[in-house]
Amino acid sequence: MNRRITRVLLPAIAVFAWCTTGALAQHDKNHDHDHKNHDHAHGDHDHAGQMSPEDIKAMQAWMQHSTPGEHHEHIKFFAGNWKYSGEFYMAPGAPPMKSSGTVEAKLQMGGRFLVTHWKGPAMFGPTEFRGMEVLGYDNTKKQYHSTWIDNMTTSTATSIGTCDESGKVFTHKGAMFDPNEGVEVPSRTVLTIINDDKYVLKMYENKTGQPERLTMEFTVTRVTGG
Repeated sequence: MNRRITRVLLPAIAVFAWCTTGALAQHDKNHDHDHKNHDHAHGDHDHAGQMSPEDIKAMQAWMQHSTPGEHHEHIKFFAGNWKYSGEFYMAPGAPPMKSSGTVEAKLQMGGRFLVTHWKGPAMFGPTEFRGMEVLGYDNTKKQYHSTWIDNMTTSTATSIGTCDESGKVFTHKGAMFDPNEGVEVPSRTVLTIINDDKYVLKMYENKTGQPERLTMEFTVTRVTGG
């Protein structure tokens, strides 16, 4: 097989093989006798099927990249049903805007990603607030990554981050688009797990030439049985 084609196909083959190992093992057990009858024929093709060290290294790298690990265990905490209450600080010195609502979070793609839906009352206009986040951890880049969308804007907010050794304090850095000024404003989000049923979410903005400012603070509490 062409070496270039092999390098492209190996990752896909590796993932497929990893996902189907259990099924193949059972199949092998049920057809062990048939396999023995074909051992000689298979042996004739062993040499042609051998992978080079380079191909093996590529397959191992892909497996390490695709397998959920310690940091994916950390995000499992957030799965479930929650309720939130908090405040938005729209401008320095202005009274905060209070808000409350619900949060539903589910693990997807074999525990690799957490998809969270936020729902609350109308804040600007008659439409109820809706927000969605996809949170994951990239094994190769060694960082969390978040993508956020909602019905209050037409832009997408992305951020990357880390957590402390305890797995209870997550810090993300990204940017939020300011349509008034037409620029991306750097942001920092700190999410702190308080206990098994509560976490606090704080967001800060850092406009050019101004000190960092707290713009949002939510307390999120797990719903019993959620």
